[in-house]
Amino acid sequence: MCTLDSLKALYPNIPSEVWDMFNNLDAFTYNHSIRVCEMCQIVENALQFPDRTLSEAGLLHDIGKYYISRNILEKRGSLTTTERNFINFHSFLSYDSLKRFGLPQRVCEITLYHHSTNTKVFGEDIPECHDEETLRLALIIKTIDIFEAITSDRAYHRGLSVASAVKFFEDMEHDKEALTILVNAGYLNRD
Repeated sequence: MCTLDSLKALYPNIPSEVWDMFNNLDAFTYNHSIRVCEMCQIVENALQFPDRTLSEAGLLHDIGKYYISRNILEKRGSLTTTERNFINFHSFLSYDSLKRFGLPQRVCEITLYHHSTNTKVFGEDIPECHDEETLRLALIIKTIDIFEAITSDRAYHRGLSVASAVKFFEDMEHDKEALTILVNAGYLNRD
């Protein structure tokens, strides 16, 4: 797994305030974000992307969870509707934080749309994104985010095998190319 120092060297435009937030995330979100970033790097290399926008957004996609109570983030049982609303709000919190700290607009928008392009924040619609490249990168992050989450062991479930994870995506919008790259990269050592 990448170290925080190696990530700081790779993404020098991320301000120290954001690194401080990142370093104070709960342990699961911190490690998940690094694994998502590493998977994004694999996809960036395979697709020969010209820059590190995808992996930077992958690293920071959940930074908004900094503002959400650890009691909610680390809860072992089912979430209440209110708790689920707070979790769903993290994409907007990520977007707002990154924008406030001057990160590139595309990185900010990818974090905003990494779960859905039809998001509501406390009943208000998020503006629709019309930039096809941003939407594609957000869909790739969504795919990688979900793949990492469902194949990892968590307090409330054992991680799925790669075959089961691929089946999980069958009825879900995802980036097929990114999923294929991850499967072929053998990122997981489970059968």
